[in-house]
Amino acid sequence: MGKHGLQAADGVAQNAIAATMIKRVISLRVALDEHFCPPRIIRDGTYNRYVYDCNRWEKFTDDRDVRGIDTPMIWGFRKKLIAAGLSVNTIIPNLKTVYYVLVACQKAGVITEVPDFGVPLEDEPPSPDPIPFDNLNRAIENTHAAKWPADPDYWKRYIGFAYLTGLRRDDLRHIKREDCNQHRIKYKASKTKKTHIYPMPGWLWRMIEPQPTGRLFTVGAKIIYRELGRICEAAGVEYFTPKNIRVLSCNEWETARENCGAVIQGGAIKGWTKATGNYMTTHGLLFKGIHRLRIPRSLLTEEERNKEVADRQRWQQMYEQLPAQMREHILGLGENMVQGN
Repeated sequence: MGKHGLQAADGVAQNAIAATMIKRVISLRVALDEHFCPPRIIRDGTYNRYVYDCNRWEKFTDDRDVRGIDTPMIWGFRKKLIAAGLSVNTIIPNLKTVYYVLVACQKAGVITEVPDFGVPLEDEPPSPDPIPFDNLNRAIENTHAAKWPADPDYWKRYIGFAYLTGLRRDDLRHIKREDCNQHRIKYKASKTKKTHIYPMPGWLWRMIEPQPTGRLFTVGAKIIYRELGRICEAAGVEYFTPKNIRVLSCNEWETARENCGAVIQGGAIKGWTKATGNYMTTHGLLFKGIHRLRIPRSLLTEEERNKEVADRQRWQQMYEQLPAQMREHILGLGENMVQGN
């Protein structure tokens, strides 16, 4: 075959490949892997969320090819999600996933332009309020109202662990018995990749020590929300989630000792530069503040409750024995601290 014959054959082959590409359907899910974020290069949790978002797109739309996505289709998708009762905190990330995949497709030459996504939806508050401390105590007293799992102490252990550590819901599911001993809890957070070390108080160790090796908390998100709902209803308190417990934990730790709330939250210590954080550890703050952290009375034994009452009475007696001038001085310092002076 001559030179011109080879060129003709190459041209036919290229046209055949192009025709195949044109006929091939590239769904949003396929485009996610091929053009946006191939699996195994990002965290499994993040990748799975992208997959869920793409699957939801295909569930609520008739589209099967990214080259057919246009603005009316995107607006229709938004309306269907709102009509389905999904929260803004679910809809906005889903729309962002669709947008980022389409941008990646544009860069790869699959589509010529990214359609308009319309006016952004209004964001909900990023962080819920902490639940009242007394509500948490009442909920722990009513953990028997949960129907799953069969372990009667599972939710008491779960809520207590969540309160002490302030860990995110997904991190709680990955905590293992091997991460704990009678002195401390050591765990590397999946989101921030930071290693956290928490003191292990006696009231929590009593519940953790008998557990077998492996994960301490195996229940998924859907069951967590369902069973917490049952517990809150039995306790007669407003419904709360693991996020609410995390916020309460940060606030209670900060009250116990300055900067402990930031350690629990995983943020930077006030006044510390990034370089300081690389060289200095914050774990000691929690060990110094644990003795001042409020503990729900339902997690304590009768002996520990009596000791707590006795300690309060002893401090009250010591205060009353001080000279009147010194007591007034102490009260003045307390007022100045409250006012931020």
